[in-house]
Amino acid sequence: MISQIQPYAGINELLQALSAHQIPIAIVTSSRKPFCDRLITHLEWSIDLLITRQDVRLPKPHPAGILLALQQLNIKPQDAIMVGDSPDDIQAAKAANVYSIGALWGSPTPELLMAANPDRSCATVQELHDFLLAPRSPLPPFPL
Repeated sequence: MISQIQPYAGINELLQALSAHQIPIAIVTSSRKPFCDRLITHLEWSIDLLITRQDVRLPKPHPAGILLALQQLNIKPQDAIMVGDSPDDIQAAKAANVYSIGALWGSPTPELLMAANPDRSCATVQELHDFLLAPRSPLPPFPL
């Protein structure tokens, strides 16, 4: 069924724009690595790092996956942003001292996502794109 999966409209363009700005992209997921590898290959995404549930002892909302990604990419928490569609994503970001953005367009429970109190929320991929790539000095990190 992976061949039938399509990304949300605008995600491919956002990933390409982030790469063009040399902004590292990591996926931290509770999904299994074989599935993620096949999905990333199918979608032809250029991702700098993939952290799956096999890479850490404790799953989200524990921050272990985010902290591992930060360590492997040599990025400080204050220079990172976590975009997530679940309350566990937001809780993990907060526990890792990373700025959190609630992805309302992809959340099956937007009210629970907002109850987790993300630092910011975006209703659409375009809104996220505009926020992440707004002119800032310097870029990165994101002075928020």
